[in-house]
Amino acid sequence: MLRLLTGVGLGAAIPSAVALASEFAPTRRRSTFVMFIYCWLAFGFVAASLISGAVIPRRRCRGIATAPVAGPGGLPT
Repeated sequence: MLRLLTGVGLGAAIPSAVALASEFAPTRRRSTFVMFIYCWLAFGFVAASLISGAVIPRRRCRGIATAPVAGPGGLPT
């Protein structure tokens, strides 16, 4: 159930981030900003899968919930 809610939340957050970037970016750099949002989003998915692939075998399934997580700007959450 939580996975479904996470998917719905990300499904709403990504278009909102693109809309905000498109709204406030200078006209000349707008496409670059939108491209960076999508590229870093894909990088985040790859990084999450690599980290979970390293953590899950060592800590079983409970490892992801107890692993330290970096939030926006690298600040620990």
